[in-house]
Amino acid sequence: MRRVAWGLLLAGAAIACGDGGGPQPGQLTVTLATQNQARAIVFRVTGPNVQAVTGLPTGSFVYQVVSVQAGPDTVRVAVFAPQGATLQPGVIAAFDVPDVGAAASYTATVEQVAGPGYALQTPFQFVLAIARP
Repeated sequence: MRRVAWGLLLAGAAIACGDGGGPQPGQLTVTLATQNQARAIVFRVTGPNVQAVTGLPTGSFVYQVVSVQAGPDTVRVAVFAPQGATLQPGVIAAFDVPDVGAAASYTATVEQVAGPGYALQTPFQFVLAIARP
């Protein structure tokens, strides 16, 4: 009887410690993966239930981020560097998702880029990546 009780106790503890295999809500980041200089970038994030796109601290400042829902699974995002600065390679924004394990379901596509003097740049010269922080 005592062995059965210990066995049940250990089985219960193992179940309680497991992740249950369900979705894990959290945040994904958008990373600028290019050395080209940009003052601002407009891109769209596509994927299920993109929520709360925000800027993250980058060194001594935070990029200004503006976003608008453009469809059921699409958010358009504009990221601006502070005056006198340019966007640096690295994380430029983050967004909340219902399951971080589904990061591969999200894409970020560059639509427009303004250079340091606000002249339009060629968008395909700029690469974005989505990842877990």
